[in-house]
Amino acid sequence: MIFDGKIWDPTNVLDIIKLRLACWAKSKWPDHNTSITDFICAPSSAFAPISRKQTKSKVSWECPPISWFKFNTDKAARGCPGHLGIGGVLQDETGVVKLTFSKKAGWGDANLAKVLAVREAMVLFVASSWVNSNNIIIESDSKNVVSWISNPSKALWRLRQLILQIHSLKNRVAGGWLIKHISRSGNETADSLAKSRVDRTHDLLRLYP
Repeated sequence: MIFDGKIWDPTNVLDIIKLRLACWAKSKWPDHNTSITDFICAPSSAFAPISRKQTKSKVSWECPPISWFKFNTDKAARGCPGHLGIGGVLQDETGVVKLTFSKKAGWGDANLAKVLAVREAMVLFVASSWVNSNNIIIESDSKNVVSWISNPSKALWRLRQLILQIHSLKNRVAGGWLIKHISRSGNETADSLAKSRVDRTHDLLRLYP
């Protein structure tokens, strides 16, 4: 076959392809391939390194210390803003579930819902008999909410009134009180309770013996 007076030689074309491919591979992965000459002689010896994404380790829920209860809270939203649902689960020092709630929380965004979930948890705990004999840990998977409640002066102005209400409730706890951040993987029960309320007709409050 002739192109512009030149005879097409498939062997030469293949060598050119090998050379260009070898140069490209060596440039892209300089530490993972042989020399260009070796690549041309044995293309099968070349390889592209596999990129392995780092997987996040799953965090499990942990029991609170002796004489402490733990209340995990979360939210669900259909849109931003949208219809909100909040949920929570209260467990004792052995991990036994003592109370769950799942309820509608009006209309708004995720930040509002997560603060409302913490406030609801505090309202329920303060109204219970456990408030007189147990300390309480509140866990939320929102770092912002944990930061705002820990330091109300940093909170969004529209949420400060709710956060001050949480602090007022905190003062009614006879023992210790903590709020902590937890990863989503450790907060799955509260998350499912919040999501179920968005689609449920009636609110849920369940006490366990």
